Amino acid sequence: MELVTSERVIAINQMGADFVLIEPLEIGLAPGTMDLHMSVDGRSRQWSVLLPFGAEIGTERVAITRVGR
Repeated sequence: MELVTSERVIAINQMGADFVLIEPLEIGLAPGTMDLHMSVDGRSRQWSVLLPFGAEIGTERVAITRVGR
């Protein structure tokens, strides 16, 4: 699983209903929309998520909200 923008790809270690756990960030993230890519058993899915608060340097838990259900 990963969060993707045009500039960055961030690996996701774990995903919950309203958050993702990532490695500590070296560069913060501004609030905004990113794509979430997931592949399970060879089946890929992609959807947009909103990072309502962004994420500061060192952050490991990032709040997300699904966009356009």
